[in-house]
Amino acid sequence: MEYKTHISFSMAVLYGFLSFIGIDANATTALAMITGALIPDIDTKKSKIGRVFPMISRRIERRYGHRTVTHSYIIMFAAGIIVTILAYIADLFFLGVGEVKYITIALVFIVGWMTHIILDTMTVQGAKVFYPVSKRKGVFPFRANMQYAYRTKTGAKGDRIIFAISSIIAVVMITINMVGYENIIRGVQKDIRSAVKEYNQMSKEHLVVATTKIRNKITKETTRGTYKVLGAPGKYKLVIVKNDKIYRIGNQYSDYLKTDKIKCKKRQEINLEIKKVQFRNDKLREIREYIPKKRLRVLMNGSIKCEDNTVEKEGKENEYPVIDRRGNNIRFQYARLKDINRYIKREARVKSGAIKLFIYKKEIEEEDNRKVEVINISGNEDNLIEYEINLEFKVSSKDKVKVEENEKIHEGKIIVERTGQEKIEEIKNKIRIEKMERNRDIGKIQNRITEINSKTKEIKKEYNTEKKKKERGIATQGHVRRKKNQLIEIKREKAEIENEKAIIKNKYNNTIESLKNGLKKEREERYIKSKVEGRIKDIGYSLTEDNQYEVKITVAKEGQDTSRYEKENEKNEKWYEVTHVRDGDTFEIIYKGKETAVRLIGVDTPESTRYRTGEIEEFGKKAAKYAKKLLKGKKVRLEFDVQKKGPYKRLLAYVYLKNGKQLNKILVRKGYAKAKTYPPNVKYAEEYKRLQRKARKKNRGLWQYK
Repeated sequence: MEYKTHISFSMAVLYGFLSFIGIDANATTALAMITGALIPDIDTKKSKIGRVFPMISRRIERRYGHRTVTHSYIIMFAAGIIVTILAYIADLFFLGVGEVKYITIALVFIVGWMTHIILDTMTVQGAKVFYPVSKRKGVFPFRANMQYAYRTKTGAKGDRIIFAISSIIAVVMITINMVGYENIIRGVQKDIRSAVKEYNQMSKEHLVVATTKIRNKITKETTRGTYKVLGAPGKYKLVIVKNDKIYRIGNQYSDYLKTDKIKCKKRQEINLEIKKVQFRNDKLREIREYIPKKRLRVLMNGSIKCEDNTVEKEGKENEYPVIDRRGNNIRFQYARLKDINRYIKREARVKSGAIKLFIYKKEIEEEDNRKVEVINISGNEDNLIEYEINLEFKVSSKDKVKVEENEKIHEGKIIVERTGQEKIEEIKNKIRIEKMERNRDIGKIQNRITEINSKTKEIKKEYNTEKKKKERGIATQGHVRRKKNQLIEIKREKAEIENEKAIIKNKYNNTIESLKNGLKKEREERYIKSKVEGRIKDIGYSLTEDNQYEVKITVAKEGQDTSRYEKENEKNEKWYEVTHVRDGDTFEIIYKGKETAVRLIGVDTPESTRYRTGEIEEFGKKAAKYAKKLLKGKKVRLEFDVQKKGPYKRLLAYVYLKNGKQLNKILVRKGYAKAKTYPPNVKYAEEYKRLQRKARKKNRGLWQYK
């Protein structure tokens, strides 16, 4: 058989076998299989692998002949045992190739070798499969009265048929191996049971939505859409959110909404945290203490026993009973925080019970750039102060202030909600129009490309015909050249049209992208959120000349007294020349006439050289090189925290470059340093941690190493 037939047949066997036993194939196993499928033909210099290794193939062919020693099951099994033992020993001392063990590679290689022998027994020539015990050729299938029945020659029509069939099987098996039997079956079925299984599989790491057609059994109304999925209370049921109301969908007789075709899809990647909260004579609102301020979603399951008249209303707005009351007992099933606020009294007291919290959080928290002003600082004996923080902004008469005096607020809480959707809808319409125009223009160009493709096929056919006529002496070289020139010309025309298509597509995409950015900005400006945590002391309003209200919210907060150090930093506006860079986080400056070492606060880069051993750390040199690039021969400004000097008499500082950027933040953001803070110097600690999470998520710098 030809080498391509051996490769396609081995791939079909490999992916079929691995899909059957449930192991994912990869590039390493595929390479081992192909090598095993080609290596037996090293016994002839006419084969592809024989040309790569001519010295070996010539010697084997001269001494043993073709299809003998390398096509023997006996030799194959003997070599397989030796290779498997060596691979097992290698796995004990090494880690393998990536995630693949050496013994897996050895077994796949042997299977590839076996597929080669099987295929060669299906040829007319056969192979000496029991060499050197027997020199008789093995063939399959064998008929005594029909010597060459159902067998083929190398490169003949039968060889090509086997190649085509095995290629189709290989593609099917690769698809099954990558997607999985169950996922393919679920994709075909699209029933509620498959959707529940998909949800249970996806919901551990992602938020999940369901695309489905829902039929109302009472009104007979049918709607198609994509809905958020909250949970799966049974094998044939899903709980979804539709128009901010919670419904249960399924195909049971009791279900209010029925669905025939449903498919679950992944959305945002999340971290799922589960907490169990026990209650005993506590207020229900204390559950907020266990819920983080920054989260995507919180769901609650469980049951509690409360005092009388705890539930204000039964919550009939939702078809699915997220809060179910039976006497003094209340049961939660996928209840949201807004459901508790809506149906249960704020001062409700719980006698006993437990609630399980499912908290969905982002991996990276977004940056909030709003600034606050700190005023009226008064100290106390514990060196703690009460900050009065002013949050000032302008609102119109239609805007809603969402907070009250003496209310406790947290970071990210919505303070003001701006009304009016006109501008957002206008931008949405513009995006819709741009997309329609883009599709229309690209569609016209695509039609032209289709016409040119059909014309190209015709000219190519004519060109081939003229070539054949020339070979028979009917046509001249001029006819062939004319058709060739026509073919070149039409290809040039197609390239110009495709270039025009790319330019138009790029133009529309840029416009749509800028509109989307504008839409995002409008949505962000719709809400004004708090940057601080504390208690609201006062809310003041004043009317401005442009008939808008200026709102001033005063928030009281406790913290460490840093006013003395801020005043010191205001005085310290001097710039110091850097004379030497020791490491990524340590350098020397001329300070008060002396050469003094400066250590960056809150960050730690790998050591470029360990002084005791002289050993170089993996990423330390790169961090030191980057710091030299930014600092050497330049001037910097220093900002001090609570401690001005460390235990090694080095200045401890936040370092600013001439462009106003802080060096400490740059190193953490680009992955050259880790966030590492030591109290009491913790002014930017939270910001460094946030930048580190972002760098780690994107595998920047040292985070690309294990």
